[in-house]
Amino acid sequence: LKLEDVPVIVKPFTGGNKDSEFVLYEVSSSAFTKDVQLIATTPGNFEMNRFDLLPGEKRIVKFTPYSIRAWAPELFVGGASKLKSKALFVRAISLNNVIKTTSP
Repeated sequence: LKLEDVPVIVKPFTGGNKDSEFVLYEVSSSAFTKDVQLIATTPGNFEMNRFDLLPGEKRIVKFTPYSIRAWAPELFVGGASKLKSKALFVRAISLNNVIKTTSP
C-alpha cells in the first residue's frame, strides 16, 4: 500500500450549535488517508475515531468533552469546576504520516 504523506485538515464545523455540550469538526484530506485518528487537548470522546478518508471527502465528527460533574464530582464545587479550563485543540494523525517517518 503506497500512501502519500499529506496533511489531514481539522477545522471547527460552523453548522453546529454553540450552546450545546459538544463540538463538531470537519475533517478532510487531499489524498486517500488511512486510519485517521483525532486527538484533543481536552479529555472527552469523539463519536467516530479511526477512519479512512477518500481524496476530497469531508467528514463531520462530533466531540463531547467529559462532564466534570459526572466524571469527577470531587472537582466540581458550587456549580463550577475547580480545574482551570484550557482551550480545546484537535489534531489528526494517520497511517500516512507514520509510514513516511518510519520507512527508509
